[in-house]
Formats: sequence, structure tokens, C-alpha cells
Amino acid sequence: MALPAAGQPAPTFPGPTLLGDLTFTIEAGELLGLFDQARQGVRVHELMTLAHPVDLYRYLRLSAPLGTLSFLYQEGINPMDVRGTLSLTDGVNFQRFLEFTRHERTVDDWRRYLADGGFTGYLEELLGAVRQAQAELRASQDPLLAWEVGLIDAHAHPRDRALLEMGPQAFPVRRQVNIAPTYKEPLYDCLQALLALPSMGSFSNRGHADYRALRLACEERRRRGGLPAGDASVFPISVLERGSRWHRAMEHDPETGVRFALPHTPAWFQGIRWSSEGLGRGDLFLDDGGAAAGGAETYDLIEWWLKRMPGRVPLVLLSPDPIQRRHPRLTWFESPEGITPGTDHTFAATPEFQALAQRFELTPQPATDSTGQAPATHQISRYGVPLANRDDPIYLAGWIVGLRITAAPTPPGGSTPAPDRDSQASDEDRP
Repeated sequence: MALPAAGQPAPTFPGPTLLGDLTFTIEAGELLGLFDQARQGVRVHELMTLAHPVDLYRYLRLSAPLGTLSFLYQEGINPMDVRGTLSLTDGVNFQRFLEFTRHERTVDDWRRYLADGGFTGYLEELLGAVRQAQAELRASQDPLLAWEVGLIDAHAHPRDRALLEMGPQAFPVRRQVNIAPTYKEPLYDCLQALLALPSMGSFSNRGHADYRALRLACEERRRRGGLPAGDASVFPISVLERGSRWHRAMEHDPETGVRFALPHTPAWFQGIRWSSEGLGRGDLFLDDGGAAAGGAETYDLIEWWLKRMPGRVPLVLLSPDPIQRRHPRLTWFESPEGITPGTDHTFAATPEFQALAQRFELTPQPATDSTGQAPATHQISRYGVPLANRDDPIYLAGWIVGLRITAAPTPPGGSTPAPDRDSQASDEDRP
């Protein structure tokens, strides 16, 4: 069987006829889904270890004719008495179907179907498509894929070690992973360019743990000599994931420490620091975990940073969406596509960021206060001397003042107004 191209319908095959009048159709759509995901770098071990026709059972589904449930009742068979209930007639998993065919009324029909040889021939054809997909992966020029295939050939893949740890009770797990892009294409372009800047020494993400974004970070880590060939500390990556797309803290029973699930992340995800609470801090921080995702908004996140890690805000905080509350601790920009980077004030003026800002047409955006309004204007002076106009935060006695500072206005008549008592330094503060 030729390897079906992406988007083509799954190959089907006539299934058995049971009880004289119940005909099924077998289709292998889930196997095509495995091929597609492996090409993109996930479930590679799952595909590369398929070797026998029986390995394909868990990727087959059967379509049952309409009226199956009522037909079974008429034949005196209660589907609820059969393990793996057959009442889901819109596609029954093949392994559940095998439980049904062990029923005393259907076992002979199933044996006759297997003896005909057509089904086993269909499985051999599917296995030929599997071998073709495996050869395609072996010929891939993608360095991450090539490294993972090498681990599989050496029986040194994390999933191999997990299978050994689980022992005889281990069984293969078929797990469809959501790797659909979360963002628009311009965000990935901007993210890739930011990752490549020499000043970026680490990457953090809060939110959806988007596969393509994490792959770009892993590719940058490899380019710099880190994992997979080197050490994870070369370019640290941390992810605060709201959900369980990748973060599998429960692969081990928390009570006993015994493994009960297999890892399903690509091998080159090794070294990523996963968490479901807290926050990592990278030079580049991709933030899509705001209020819409059930987390703190970006403004409040920066406040948290400043309270617990003064001065340790990222060099660049990148948001896929426009931000309404823009913290004055960062210099904010926005692209025509709505991408919103906020940068450290000093880094915003560097040639490397200025070149990137010009490339992506980033336009400066004003900071706001916590309500999303323009910051309040305050007169802050020392000994009654007004300060010059400033838009940047300043440091007074070690505290960050995140407000816009302006010179005091001159009233009619040209005299300088009396200084605001609250804005003057107290006697204790005077040198």
C-alpha cells in the first residue's frame, strides 16, 4: 500500500459480517494521524517501534451500520453485557470490537472472517505504509528528528527506559497530541528572530505551551550547542503550562513513586523545566497565560516580579495580543499584526533590538497605570527643586517609582509655585 498523502481519506476495508446481517467497515484514519504527527516531531517513538500486524490493531476503527444497537437487542444481546460497549456506532475502536467478538454468538463469524485471509492481507498492506513512513523519518534532514531516531535505534529513548521501568504490565499507549499552531504566523517569525538575538540567554513561556513555539526554542538551544547534543544549561527553557498538553507530572504515582504512564513528549524536550504553578524567568518571556487563560494579567505579573525579584524583569516580554494595561517598568511596542513586545528600557535602545523593531514595524506604545489609563502626573522634587520631564521610571532610595515625572508648571506671573509638601524629602531623608 502506498503511503497516503496528507489530507487523503483513510484506506478502508470491508469488515466482518456478524450474526448474519451486521456488516462493519474497517478504516485506518488514526494511523494516518500518527504519520502526520511523527513528521512534525511528536509520537516518533510510537511510529518507529511498530513492527507487527497486531501492533496496528489500536489504530483501526470500525463503522457500524445504523440500527446496530436495536439489532443487537433483537438478537437477545445486551451490549452493556459486553466489555467495551458497542453502542457507540459512529466508530468503534478495534480492540474494543475484539471483546465483542468473543461473545458466544459472534466468535464463529469472526473466526471465519480471519480464515478468509483478506483482513490479514489488509494489515500487511498497512504495515508496508508504516515501513515507508519510518523510512521517511530516517531520511529526514531535521536535526532534532535525526537525533531522536538515533536514540530509538540505540534503545536509549526516554520511552524505552520508561517501558523497562514499568515492566511486564507496560502496554503501548496511543495518544493524539494537539500540536495545532496557537498563534498567527507573524508571532512565530518575531519569536524566532528574538530567540536568535545574542542577548537572549534563556526562554520562558506561560500559557498554552504551544508546540511550535517550544520547538523554535529547542532549535535555538541546539544551535547554541545545548541539548540534544550538549547541556540544557546552555539555553535554559522553562514552561508554566496551564493544562496537561505536555506537562505530565502525574506519570508517576505521587504516593508510591511508581510509574504508570509513558512519556509522550519528543525526546528533545528533555531539559525543559515544567511547572503548573510559580513562574520561571527567561530573558525572553512568551506570555499568553493572562486573564483569558485563567491566570494573572501581564500587568499584575510584572508587579509580582518587582515585589519578589526586584530588577529581574525579562529583557523582552512578548504577547501574541494587544495589551491594554502596559506596565511602566517596560518600554512597549506593537506591530501592525497586534503583537505586543515590552522590553527592558535599556535593551530597547540597543542596536540589535532597534534593527528587529524596524524589521517588524514595531511602533512605541505609551505605558499606562493599573487601570489602563495614562499614568498620573506627579510633581516630585527634592528641596523644592522641580525635576526635569521624564517618561522613564526612576529610582529613589532603592524604590522604583513607576510614574511619569514632569516639571512643575509655572503659574501666571512667572513665579515658581510652592513645592508640594508630600513631594518633598523629609528631614530624616536629608543628607
